[in-house]
Amino acid sequence: MMLLVVLIFGMLHAARGQSAFPFGKMIPRILWGAVSAYWAWFCGADWMIAVVLGLSIGAFYWLGTMRAWGLYFAAFTGLWDTRYKGAQWITEIGLRCVPWVSETHYPSNRLRGLLCMTLRATYLLPMVVLPIIILWLRAYHIDGDLHCVASAFALCPLVLLMGPIYWAMQWCPRYELDGVRAAENLTGLLFGYIIAHIITLI
Repeated sequence: MMLLVVLIFGMLHAARGQSAFPFGKMIPRILWGAVSAYWAWFCGADWMIAVVLGLSIGAFYWLGTMRAWGLYFAAFTGLWDTRYKGAQWITEIGLRCVPWVSETHYPSNRLRGLLCMTLRATYLLPMVVLPIIILWLRAYHIDGDLHCVASAFALCPLVLLMGPIYWAMQWCPRYELDGVRAAENLTGLLFGYIIAHIITLI
């Protein structure tokens, strides 16, 4: 069942990126929270906790995916195309760490894109940290077993693999066309696995 849930998360994330549903990116974001709530309930969580998890994870996923990151597609295209947007603080760090050469200087642009896309993943960390906080509160007040909390925290850094995943798409056939779709599918599966696994611990 968990595999099915992870696949659903992956499809929703890809659908959000490609605006595959009516009303653009809104429906997949709402469904992301709904699937989280159902999975929590299916795994035995109290219905109130399941609702809180669903609303919170859905809200943080919504907020985490709102800010554009098209500029950082340079991680695989090698093109630093300023027609696309990114977070100003991330862009500044990227340009400071990997200085600008030219719009088409593929090695430096891909390296900068890798760094920026990795930093961009930090916007999605609250989506992962929140269920861990609920897990900690439950473990602390009910059974006192905090081992599962440590296991859940160990999954947090996996969110940052968003950068390396996009960077690796430079080896995707027709990467300028298929790279984004492939990266969205893979990151969706990654985020889905992290969320689904943490919820099973609750």
